Amino acid sequence: MTVSDKFEDCKILITGGAGFVGSEVVRQFSQLKNASLAVLDNFASGRRDFLSAVPECEIEEIDLLDRENVFRCVDRFRPDFVVHLAAIHFIPYCNRFPAECIRVNIEGTQNLLDALLNSSVRRVVAASSAAVYPIHDGACGESSVSPEPTDVYGLSKLCNEMQLQQFHAKSGVDSAAARFFNVYGPRETNPHVIPELLNQLLEGASELKLGNLEPKRDYIHVEDVARACIALAADASGFGAYNVGTGTEFSVAEIVSHFKAISARPFEVVQDKNKVRKSDRMHLRADTSKIQEAVGFTAKVGFADGLADLWDWGQANPVLRDFSGSQSVRMERPLAGSDR
Repeated sequence: MTVSDKFEDCKILITGGAGFVGSEVVRQFSQLKNASLAVLDNFASGRRDFLSAVPECEIEEIDLLDRENVFRCVDRFRPDFVVHLAAIHFIPYCNRFPAECIRVNIEGTQNLLDALLNSSVRRVVAASSAAVYPIHDGACGESSVSPEPTDVYGLSKLCNEMQLQQFHAKSGVDSAAARFFNVYGPRETNPHVIPELLNQLLEGASELKLGNLEPKRDYIHVEDVARACIALAADASGFGAYNVGTGTEFSVAEIVSHFKAISARPFEVVQDKNKVRKSDRMHLRADTSKIQEAVGFTAKVGFADGLADLWDWGQANPVLRDFSGSQSVRMERPLAGSDR
């Protein structure tokens, strides 16, 4: 049985489906046969034009803190599968508004899980994060490195994993927590280093303002992240947390070198003290063996190819690469419905 066969004639609910990862998950699900799709999003950072290529998708503008409406939507749509991506993600924002981060990410998740508790849902996949891990120089494995978050966002994601585990224990529904490493690609909604660098270059900057250049991260393309979510939704059993990464890490300096080659533009890099994080781990890399063994997932998009494709996309889509309207960028207090 193919992955497409497993979702045939099924209803799939994606929270935060108008955001960065969510819109790609929706796009890939839409290519499967006869699946009905619904998106819950409050559009704090997600955008309707991210879903313009999937007109058949049902869209509900709703905040996950609105418990009554969450129950109403779940009861009306009756999903067979749920991919839960809605959260506040941008770490500088979470550090500035920690109480809001905790409320949105934890209470919003609980409202959704409570609504699903007595439903007919078959499997739930929820976004977690590599931010649950402590500072560690080697590859982070789910069983070899115990969670120990270093910031409030990581704390909220670890709590989400525990909430999902409790939901599984109560309901018996297969449930998977997907620990995303550093996601990059088209339609980013937060000013992380890759989209920030891309935008500065495409706006003609000859001097790029960046933070730390030394930290290395495991960068995984958004297409691969969506593939991982769908693979977990198709085949994950019981409860488990799974790393979603590539197993390879690159420094910010290496990203700069890639963009110099791709853009063929001369530029200088200067350190902007406002972009330097006070505490920044030097390494963050995934051990990907568990998800490979469980559902057969391996990332396909090479880093150099992914950056080159992103450059081409950015040149062709100046409106879609503009994330200045995101509440995370404006540092305004958010609601709970848009994904990473």
